[in-house]
Amino acid sequence: MLSWLESNLDIKGFDLIHAHTVFSGGYAARQLQKKYGIPYIVAVRNTDVNVFFKYMFHLRAVGVDILRNASRIIFLSPSYREQVLRDYIPLKDLESIAEKSEVLPNGIAELFFEQNAQPKQLNGTLKIIQVGRLVKLKNPELTAKAVEILRSRGRDVELTFVGSVQDENYRPLLDKDYVNWFDNCPQTEVIGHLSQADIFVMPSHIETFGLAYVEAMSQSLPVLYTAGQGFDGQFPEGEVGFAVSDSDPEALADAIEKVVENYETLSKNAISGAKKFRWDTIGSRYTELYREAIR
Repeated sequence: MLSWLESNLDIKGFDLIHAHTVFSGGYAARQLQKKYGIPYIVAVRNTDVNVFFKYMFHLRAVGVDILRNASRIIFLSPSYREQVLRDYIPLKDLESIAEKSEVLPNGIAELFFEQNAQPKQLNGTLKIIQVGRLVKLKNPELTAKAVEILRSRGRDVELTFVGSVQDENYRPLLDKDYVNWFDNCPQTEVIGHLSQADIFVMPSHIETFGLAYVEAMSQSLPVLYTAGQGFDGQFPEGEVGFAVSDSDPEALADAIEKVVENYETLSKNAISGAKKFRWDTIGSRYTELYREAIR
């Protein structure tokens, strides 16, 4: 990466470097800073937290050095910021790294705000939806098990999956008469599927941020998300939905029941909460961060 950058760009002509990860882009940015004196900001992502910091013990000091010398540090979620500061930053660096770090989430396409969604009310069949590839990471089997539990309790529930089947082990989930499945589709069609649903559920094992949760909120859906992963902490617990375990179907079914009990308030909050993820708002903050870093 360094070789390519120095061979193809006039590095001295840049005021700032924005590294989108710590343990690749951030390493390159740190080396360019040492050689050319150019400041950099760095984002901390899923692979940084759940692969490099967690398992590559021999590189932890490198990661800390990259964060220590960054002008600003961006976390996509409060949970990742808390985890990194708690588990991987030496006490002597904790205050300085914490002071220059902030949580700045990703945004969603403006298309999702064009529908001018209104708060929903529950009527008849409870419609659960999960949007994303059917792979182990997204944990579709847990959602399916929770729906089965709700049906065994006597609740009329329908489940919709939207996304390609990338692991054939999950194909049997789609064979139930109360399960609908739609393959990959354009965002306009995703919006249509979301608008027909009542609750968005995705208990992913690992999630850097989870744009799908915000896209669902923009269509007035309360959301259930994994405790301790990317989306957790974006809102106070119970404001737009609830954090859930990625391994307990009974608890997930109970959380769905909890959403039903508070549905109209959660639906209203979801619409207003989604607005903080507009790219014009997030982009303005990045512009401020760039200027602060250069100063």
